[in-house]
Amino acid sequence: MKSYLRKALAGCAAALAVMVAFPTPAFAINHADCNVSYSREFLQIFNGTDRHCFANGGTMNVAIYGVGLISAGNNNVAIEYIDDLGGPARAMLLPKWNLWDGSSQSSGNMHKVYRIRIV
Repeated sequence: MKSYLRKALAGCAAALAVMVAFPTPAFAINHADCNVSYSREFLQIFNGTDRHCFANGGTMNVAIYGVGLISAGNNNVAIEYIDDLGGPARAMLLPKWNLWDGSSQSSGNMHKVYRIRIV
């Protein structure tokens, strides 16, 4: 019994050592206040009259429907979305200070943005 316990403790210690030796970066993407003077630097997603702002690097699952305009702000952004109800999932990259405007696209608004990543 002691031998089994020692092996289990040694295995746990080894796993802990690996986790400490190779830390993963902490990402903290979060919603931001769109009503501040510097909000143009945030990722902004517009649907109708609503505006959703995000700041900091990382990935977040979202459910934003009827998206007509996306502003990357001071961010490189990856957007995963569904263009039409029941359609395939798609993705796009939006470089810093660029816009995606659904009114200028042949397909119009995006049905749903379901994941965003700020790099």
